[in-house]
Parts: sequence; C-alpha cells; structure tokens
Amino acid sequence: MEQSWIDEQVLRFAVLFWDKLVWADSNFMSFGTRGGALFLADEGILLRPTVNTAFSGGGGDIFVAQQIAAYKELEAMNPGRWAIHQGENALVVAGEQNLGRGMLVSLFNTIPVSTSDVALEDVLAFKLRRGAELDQLRSVLDEFYIRVSSAEDTIFCVRTK
Repeated sequence: MEQSWIDEQVLRFAVLFWDKLVWADSNFMSFGTRGGALFLADEGILLRPTVNTAFSGGGGDIFVAQQIAAYKELEAMNPGRWAIHQGENALVVAGEQNLGRGMLVSLFNTIPVSTSDVALEDVLAFKLRRGAELDQLRSVLDEFYIRVSSAEDTIFCVRTK
C-alpha cells in the first residue's frame, strides 16, 4: 500500500464511467474519507460499506481482502452490476482471483479522462451533459468485452487492445 485514500485521478476516472463507487471499510482496519472521496460520499455516489470479516496478512493484503469481500457481497446481491477497478494508483489484486469483468475495466482504462485538477463537480456535469454519448461508449466497450471474452485466445486479445 502506498497510500490509505483513493487517488484523486482514479476518482475522476471512476465517477465518469460508473454511477456508484464502493470503497469498503471494515471492523478490523478503517481508513477515513477525504478530498474528492468525501465529496462523492456526501453526494451518495461513493458508498462505504463495512465488511465484518476476519482477515489475515499485512495491511495491504487486508485492505485488498476487504475490497474483494465487498465486491463479492454486492455482486451476489446484484449480479453483473459491479467490477473492481485496478490499475496505476488504484487497487492492484495479485494472484488468481475470479473478479468477473476485470477485462472490461481494462478496456475502460484505455480512455483518457480529466486530470485531478478538474473539479469533480465539473466531471459530474460533463457526465450529465454527455450521458447519451457515454451510454453509447459503454455499449461499444461491452461489445468489445463480449467479443474478447468469447475468443479462443483472450490473453492475446486483451494484450493487443
């Protein structure tokens, strides 16, 4: 773990493409909410569910386990509506994890977004103004995901996106 808060650039990316964000908290290890994350929590966009599960390992391992536990809970309640965002300055889950549509998130990660000096209010206003275009983009990326995930050599398809 390099920091105990959500990177401001990651927030701008995530809020542009997804309607709800989740950053799990736990009864064992808790991080406060600050900066843009606090604004999004106040707006009802960032949810902070408490995961009450026993975890073991170092701090980074426990933090990742919290996020995976929250993802699995939410995915069980509403299948197909959740994904774990991984990448530079974001959560990185090492090892073999079945986290669903990780490949779809990788496709979204190829799209440039506003830098962290752009106000989150402006990102939300852009999202509202350009909702139809964002829906079209999501549909195209969903189609790419379906084509890649049904290909015989998915590793090659993802690597050459």
